[in-house]
Amino acid sequence: MSHRQLTFRVIIGIAALCVSISSDAMNYYKNNGVLKLSGKADASDLTKLKESLSPDITTVIVAEPTGAAWALSRDLAEIVENAKVTTVLQGWCEGFVCPAMFLAGKERMFSGIARPETMYVSLPISTGNFPPTGEDARRPWSDLTDWWREHTKLGRTELWPRHAPALRSSIVARVEHLKFFHPSAKTSKGSAIECWGEKQDFLNCVPMSDNRDALDAGIITTLDRYVPADKKEITQDIAPPPPSTFAKLEDSPLKVEKLNEKCEATYEEFLRHDSPRAFVVSASGGCYFSSAIVFTPYSSAMGKCQKATKNDCQFYAVDDKVVFAGFKPAP
Repeated sequence: MSHRQLTFRVIIGIAALCVSISSDAMNYYKNNGVLKLSGKADASDLTKLKESLSPDITTVIVAEPTGAAWALSRDLAEIVENAKVTTVLQGWCEGFVCPAMFLAGKERMFSGIARPETMYVSLPISTGNFPPTGEDARRPWSDLTDWWREHTKLGRTELWPRHAPALRSSIVARVEHLKFFHPSAKTSKGSAIECWGEKQDFLNCVPMSDNRDALDAGIITTLDRYVPADKKEITQDIAPPPPSTFAKLEDSPLKVEKLNEKCEATYEEFLRHDSPRAFVVSASGGCYFSSAIVFTPYSSAMGKCQKATKNDCQFYAVDDKVVFAGFKPAP
């Protein structure tokens, strides 16, 4: 089997995972040699993580853990690194603690429980110092980027921000994020992108200049994707309605009766996002959308609408087709 051949590795062993602590702290789910981490990390996790990484643990699933300053993130990552485990990335891996813990794995792979477009690891990079307050006060950003360089195949050139506009403060120059999806992810900008700006919505992003993907860059060590035995199927979304002749995709959605004028701008933003995507309108004039970054974008968009209003919600556009055929008659 070729090193770069895309396969799904089914690893036997997760039948049931038990929650150990509350949702406002780091959660530890442990079963049959697998440890799953999620929630917010703090200093107490230095001890908890060491205790949880018993000799029988061979795989650590990094499921969007958050919080922690860089210094603490680095220390947590060192504990994972010393355990010599395989790390699995599940979800959106942002901030400091998540990417550090993931990159500390001896072997690293993406999860296979959903579409590859719904999971990525984001490496923040900058050229100044951290802000003058907090645990990382005035720490040089080079401490962080040097750590990224030591744990990946990325060099100084790739880890130097090139797109973010300089900030006025002399303390922090600029911040960018290098985001890596699984190489099989089909996005309009590729599977490895450089992003900038406070709003991390993938609109202020461009493909990485050297065309590296997550495997080339050393973010992952294999193209295999981890699928636990108790969840063998990729998450499926609801079936959208068929295309209609109500309008063309590029037309304004304001043809929908009573639709709020602000929905025109929302629709323009929707069109800038990758498929699968869905734009939903309500009989009360609201509009909502979700796109490829969400596990189930069709269900998500419809759920947003149904949560916001008791009025009828209907799909207006799905992917590249208008599907709206009118609202249900009022009772």
